[in-house]
Amino acid sequence: MTRIAVDHEQLLHALLLLDPTAATTLLDTNTVSAILENGIHDVSSSSSSSSVVPTNSANDIHAAQLTTVTPSPAPLVIAVPTTGYTSTMVINGQQKEVVVTVKQITNDSHIRPCYRKGKRVPFSQYWIPKENEWDEDNDGERVYLAGDIKKPLLDKNKKEIGLVPIDMYDKCEMEGTCLLENGDLINIDNSTKSFIKVGQKGRQHNVFGLGSGSQNLVPFVSVAANDIPYGQTLYIEKLDGLDLGNNQKHNGCVRVDDDSWSFNTCQIDFFVLSYVDYLWLDLDDKVSVEFTECKVKNYITRHHLALVKATTDQTIIPSLLDAKYVS
Repeated sequence: MTRIAVDHEQLLHALLLLDPTAATTLLDTNTVSAILENGIHDVSSSSSSSSVVPTNSANDIHAAQLTTVTPSPAPLVIAVPTTGYTSTMVINGQQKEVVVTVKQITNDSHIRPCYRKGKRVPFSQYWIPKENEWDEDNDGERVYLAGDIKKPLLDKNKKEIGLVPIDMYDKCEMEGTCLLENGDLINIDNSTKSFIKVGQKGRQHNVFGLGSGSQNLVPFVSVAANDIPYGQTLYIEKLDGLDLGNNQKHNGCVRVDDDSWSFNTCQIDFFVLSYVDYLWLDLDDKVSVEFTECKVKNYITRHHLALVKATTDQTIIPSLLDAKYVS
């Protein structure tokens, strides 16, 4: 459940500097990685001198497609692994609107064999462990997340952002997100040894923690996968009709909002919010998935907000399905 260390605006800036006369330029993983690592030279004829856009390294950039439309004032649509991103940039003295969308996989040739033809893959669940409550350890043994022996949660600068029981520390590391007794929400920050505080009690942003990109986690919608493009929607038949409580039934559609350090490929990890949800749902340990442009639903209730000590303002619930990380 790492958070991608990519400055998306710099990536988009770099992509916009590609030759505007090209109708379509397809960038594979290696090309995009090179852009992120080294920057890209401005090759447009309107520029009097060559410039380089500085960029950051990436963790999971799959592929991007740049489509330029003439005349130049028209919007540029770029498909990269992020969602809901819109920006206006100034390139060579001209403003250009950038709209970022998810490029869904529709061709089986881009899907791993383990996901094809109804094959079943491991299906695990993850949730937000809560300090001073029951949970289970990495061996599946029941454990109470309390105790007098504490371990500090450190950020990337070695600054302490929390002091938690040993078992709680292990759960913060394993699940990627954890809730402290005081209401602070903690997330892994690009490393299993580094954490960030993403919110506190009563928060209205980053309510359920971060995924691996700009999209925040959404209970019963977000899944983690290491070999499926970020933002891809999947239909899981075993979830269709699943009783989630509060008179809600799942429609089977989920979205890849996260990845995981705890497993490799050919596995789906489903975000179920709490340990109690995990026990109550009692889901199969293997499922088949279908790559499709299905419509995810919002199952969040005021009970879920209270469970993670977030705001009591229920009017924010509709926005949480597509809410982005706010620093």
